[in-house]
Amino acid sequence: MHGFLLGLQLVGVCVSLAIIISLSLEKPSRPQLLLLLASASSFVNGIGYFFELSSTTAQAAIVAIKIEYLGLMFLIPLLFMFMARCCRYEIKRRVKIMFLIFAIFIYSFVATLEWHPYFYAEYYFDAQGVIPHFVSSKNIVYYIFIFYNWVLMMFQIGMAAKYYKKHRDKESLGVLLTACGYILPIAAVPLSVSGVLKGYDPIPLSQQIASVWIFFTVTGYRIFDSAQMAKDDIIDSIMEGFIVVDLNKKLLFMNEIAGRMFPKLKDSTTQNEIIDRLILHNKETITEDKQKISINVSPFYDHRLLKGYTVWLFDKTDEFAYTERLIELKEQAEQANKAKSIFLANMSHEIRTPMNAILGMSEIMLREELADTARENAVNIRNAGQSLLNIINDILDFSKIETGKMELVKVNYKVPDMIHSIESLLGVRIKEKKLEFVIEAEEDIPVELYGDEMRIRQILINLLNNAVKFTEKGYVKLRIWCENLGSQVILCASVEDTGTGIKAENVSGLFNSYERADLAKNRTVEGTGLGLAICKRLVEAMGGAISVKSRYGIGSTFTFHIVQKVIDPEPIGPWDKTRVQKKNERVRAQFFAPEAQILVVDDTKINLKVVCGLLKTIGISAETAESGRECLEKIKDKRYDMIFMDHMMPEMDGIETTKRIREMKGEYYEEVPVIALTANAVNGAKEMFLGAGFQDFVSKPIDMDELCDCIKKYAKNKIILQEKD
Repeated sequence: MHGFLLGLQLVGVCVSLAIIISLSLEKPSRPQLLLLLASASSFVNGIGYFFELSSTTAQAAIVAIKIEYLGLMFLIPLLFMFMARCCRYEIKRRVKIMFLIFAIFIYSFVATLEWHPYFYAEYYFDAQGVIPHFVSSKNIVYYIFIFYNWVLMMFQIGMAAKYYKKHRDKESLGVLLTACGYILPIAAVPLSVSGVLKGYDPIPLSQQIASVWIFFTVTGYRIFDSAQMAKDDIIDSIMEGFIVVDLNKKLLFMNEIAGRMFPKLKDSTTQNEIIDRLILHNKETITEDKQKISINVSPFYDHRLLKGYTVWLFDKTDEFAYTERLIELKEQAEQANKAKSIFLANMSHEIRTPMNAILGMSEIMLREELADTARENAVNIRNAGQSLLNIINDILDFSKIETGKMELVKVNYKVPDMIHSIESLLGVRIKEKKLEFVIEAEEDIPVELYGDEMRIRQILINLLNNAVKFTEKGYVKLRIWCENLGSQVILCASVEDTGTGIKAENVSGLFNSYERADLAKNRTVEGTGLGLAICKRLVEAMGGAISVKSRYGIGSTFTFHIVQKVIDPEPIGPWDKTRVQKKNERVRAQFFAPEAQILVVDDTKINLKVVCGLLKTIGISAETAESGRECLEKIKDKRYDMIFMDHMMPEMDGIETTKRIREMKGEYYEEVPVIALTANAVNGAKEMFLGAGFQDFVSKPIDMDELCDCIKKYAKNKIILQEKD
């Protein structure tokens, strides 16, 4: 009898090994892999019990039992997951982890059963019976484990029966027959626990028979046909919801994602309502329990015969949230830009208004007869004010670039005129520092180009000012040349100096905003550290590039190039390289217009005093108004040649006042020149004023040349003396 049982157990072990080899011959799908692992566990369990039957001592039997239970720990959970897979149930990851933890927990008692009574209360080896066997008195942990396995097997049979009841096809019948393989192990459990077989445990052999039954049933019914399983795996791995309905809108299939999106699909009483809703909202996005779900319905056919519909469900919740967040950020950015624009306008007005007084009053003083000491003081005030204004302009310019408010205004311009204006503007300052100012302009530069002359001038002036600041002796050289491209040229310019130069480690950060090289050495040099950053931004905005070469203690050369359109290809010819002579500090008037009738409107008395003082130097006795209402009253009784109108005034600002003037009846009110006189220097301000009915724009601090240009343009018939024009 003992030999027969050993032989029977050995046959079971060999069959399990054959199943393992068979399943390993092809690349398994996920269900096949589960069955392969279960067969391996059954093999370990069977061979462990074979060794237990072969043992002759209690110690040998204990070793065999440990091997036996190592397979049994994982056998039933693996078969449970396999059956769930066949029945299209998704086992949650946390359940799988619980299976593993429980197996480890139980096996820890088995592995140490010699040292505690919780698995076997007592045991010994009976060598005198019909079957020599290991005799044990079971305890609580053993019964928990046996009951746990018994419940899992019963649950699998119930799961298969439910699946068959729902589908009633060949595949579901195969699943049910597969689950019937557990009947034998279920029946073996009470036989093993009761001990009626006198030393023989039927559970290992019953498990091996069940594994063989499951394998052949699954193979016969092709439950895990590779192609079908691959399709099922693909469907289950899809991250979108997927539903299949027939022509009567009866649910044929849905994946787990669809079930999570619409839990009511699992309820037969609400199923049709949900399906009707989904098909009705094809190509739309609906809200379901705070989810945004996009729906796409497609028909499917069998030999060109319409059979039903597939419904794809796309979770757009995160996408909608992201879009809404982008819209919110866009609105915040627009509000921030608007706030920055308002801030720039206010800062421009608030800072430049007192600067207008400083520079304007110093200009008036310099146009009068003064003692040498007083004249020197006035020059110092004007120069200091101009330096402060340059710093303010740099900050405002950089802020406009940062907020995207800086725009390029392209015009036709004469290259010689641009060079002359730069030479005139900086020549005196360079001469005052006793430096040599060298200008080299190649003869073949076209005389007229098309581009943003104002920004090119700004770049050159910034670079030259920078060179002058850091040069105490030697020269400052401006060189301009071009490369001809036919209808365009690459306009190149360099500014070279013999100043302090730049250390190699500081060159990389030279064009960064608010950063100054060698700060300890240059702390007394005025500036914000924005000039070169502005130059770089402006050059790049015009599609060019800027670079620097420098030797510390010897000097620096800044070079940039931009593409410009050629308007007049005639070359400028040889450039007069004579130095700019120092001008008389008293600025002589170019003309007089004592008959011109001019009204200046401003709510700040010092501004009125500055404008009137500047106009007085060319013989004009201007009248004033301190508000928009006073201006409207004055023009009712008198016809002025021009009106200089401040922008920001209380109650009625300059724009509103100008609008009221244009609405008054009479040709005079429609045509009288109104010039915006404002400290608002934000880019686009001039266009705003011209669109509001103004004829022109003069910014504060007031430049005398700009003021005179306006008078010559709009009151030229009142000019009676013109020295130079």
